Amino acid sequence: SGWLGLHFARWPREWQQVGWCAGREEGGPLREVGTHFFFAIHEVFGHGCVRRVCATVGYPPAEGDGMRPAEATVSGTLELQDGMRIALEVTTDGSVSGDEDVYELGVTGDDGAVVCDRFTALRSL
Repeated sequence: SGWLGLHFARWPREWQQVGWCAGREEGGPLREVGTHFFFAIHEVFGHGCVRRVCATVGYPPAEGDGMRPAEATVSGTLELQDGMRIALEVTTDGSVSGDEDVYELGVTGDDGAVVCDRFTALRSL
């Protein structure tokens, strides 16, 4: 089994204060950060490894200028071809991570677990 957690203190992040990053069409945590981890899943488990994605996505209401904001929450599962399931959780309000951004991909097996943390660190649990 595994997990992919993308938890942000806010979205867009402080250094991403551009309109497109906040919008559903071109931005959002899944598109901006999640895609890097989806690429890693394909590199580790093989291209085409994801059989099914089932998720509930929460969006804030449209803003006064008509801009449709990006996803604020996601809760779901990636099911791989071999039956492995990867839980997917996204938050953008600091409820999980406080003032820090936390994004990690973890995989648990018979001999333990490994976590890819912030794209730069691989650690065992």
